[in-house]
Amino acid sequence: MRRILVILSTILFLFPLFYSSEIKVSVPELLNGEVSGFFLNATSKFGLVKSKLEFSNVGSIPFRCRGRMEILHQGNVIQTIWSDERILNPSERSVYNFFSYINNTGEFNLRFRFYYGGEILEYGNISFEVADKKETKDTFKVRRVRKSGDFLKFDVKSEEEVNKIIILFSGYPKSWIIEQEALGNLEINNWEPVNLKYYPTPWPENEILLHVFTEEGNFHKRTQVSLEEVNDIGRFLHNLLDILLRLF
Repeated sequence: MRRILVILSTILFLFPLFYSSEIKVSVPELLNGEVSGFFLNATSKFGLVKSKLEFSNVGSIPFRCRGRMEILHQGNVIQTIWSDERILNPSERSVYNFFSYINNTGEFNLRFRFYYGGEILEYGNISFEVADKKETKDTFKVRRVRKSGDFLKFDVKSEEEVNKIIILFSGYPKSWIIEQEALGNLEINNWEPVNLKYYPTPWPENEILLHVFTEEGNFHKRTQVSLEEVNDIGRFLHNLLDILLRLF
């Protein structure tokens, strides 16, 4: 009898252990993001607007995320600036920098949207004023602006040594996405190739504005360009020219 009790006690003791391996802890899938930090500097005497937002993945699944800044004047969108697309894992955060130039004085508003995992988060309706502007200096030269595959390509150089260069397009249809680009230093009279990522949509013949400026805002080039698609032969010739320019 005692032996039977010992066997039964042993079985009862081991019973939960056998089934504990069957227990699976499931984490619910939560898709959620939030703006966890914001900074705006719109007091530049040259009309340069700089904003910095930190976006966080506060859910349980990774997603791709892209930011968009819109500048409004009297209720109308006058500029749209896109960031690059990034992958954010759960609990990960990333800082998005947006730059833009205001050509006129007056009162303006900033509005942000973040596109992530099929969701859209809207942030802010921040007002600011550009009361006075000083003239900027144009030290930049641009050549060979063209479309090539998923990129807008051109070369840029400066007649003075400059630091922290920002490049973006404006004045294009709302359905287009053209990312802004940040460069390092530009040596004097040294051509630097630039490749801006864009996402193809129906592309009518159109002239848009190309901006090249320093992060401080004192140097700024604003030029109107006409974009044309480069065919295979033209792409080969441009690529060959790129190689020759690097060599010589």
